[in-house]
Amino acid sequence: MTTAVNGSTGWRPADTLENRLRLVRAEKKLSQREAAETIGITQREWQGMEEGRAARRVDVKVAKIALAFGVDRDWLMWGGPLVDPNPETPDDLMGGSEGVNSTEN
Repeated sequence: MTTAVNGSTGWRPADTLENRLRLVRAEKKLSQREAAETIGITQREWQGMEEGRAARRVDVKVAKIALAFGVDRDWLMWGGPLVDPNPETPDDLMGGSEGVNSTEN
């Protein structure tokens, strides 16, 4: 199992449902049992999802996890870049200073 991707931007975790579940659980500082109880499944079901075993009605479970822990359902289910939806500066809106035309003299 690949756990990381090395690219020009450096190390980043593999974008899998298993890793996203671990990330959410770690962020909330919960054990598998605590996380499972929060959404009404067994610890064994949660463990299976983190290990990549196919879960019945994974879409329903992902929706419950997203609601219970305040994460984006689409990101949790399908992955994608971790982008701040509320950038702090205008440079963040433009993707940094590279590629922005400078008018300085």
